[in-house]
Amino acid sequence: MFGIDLVRWQLETAAGGKLPDVAPTPRGHAIECRVCAEDPSRGFLPTAGTVHRLEHPSGPGIRVDSCLYEGLEIPVAYDSLLAKVIAWGPDREQARRRMIGALERFVLLGVRTNVEFLAELLASAAFKSATFTTSTLDRRDPAVTADATASSAHEENIAIATAAAALAASNVGAAVVGSGAARATSGPWERLGAWRLGGGSRS
Repeated sequence: MFGIDLVRWQLETAAGGKLPDVAPTPRGHAIECRVCAEDPSRGFLPTAGTVHRLEHPSGPGIRVDSCLYEGLEIPVAYDSLLAKVIAWGPDREQARRRMIGALERFVLLGVRTNVEFLAELLASAAFKSATFTTSTLDRRDPAVTADATASSAHEENIAIATAAAALAASNVGAAVVGSGAARATSGPWERLGAWRLGGGSRS
């Protein structure tokens, strides 16, 4: 980070101006992560879906550039980039820790993304020690590659949570029948109707 307005200087030089004679002094360290609609456990194939729940991270040194909003339909026919998360810190280690915290607070339900993978990558020994190379991911190092089983379970949890939220929302204010008489709903699980985890129904 140098605290320089690059756009300003582009315009200045285009108008015939000159760059400052004194070299800029770096101020801290910044890391950017690109959140994409893709599945790391399947070779980073693009994914699609609807954003049902969204929470952008925030806090000191954290910035998020995003086009996301709840209800947004994510297709597979376009660029998979969804958001950019930028973390700044006085040094690389603090920027790294802030980024991991930001990714852990990034909530996006309804679409499989690379957020979990990015957090694991930044937490890996290779990234922490800055010994990674352009072939690190090609080697499928377990320390920096999302486990397929864990990713599958994570995806299943998202699907269950999304389905439960959608069903609850569609039945808000509805009444359920019990003991031969209508009674008001008493909680979110009562509003799920006959749906049950693992199949089956309630009579």
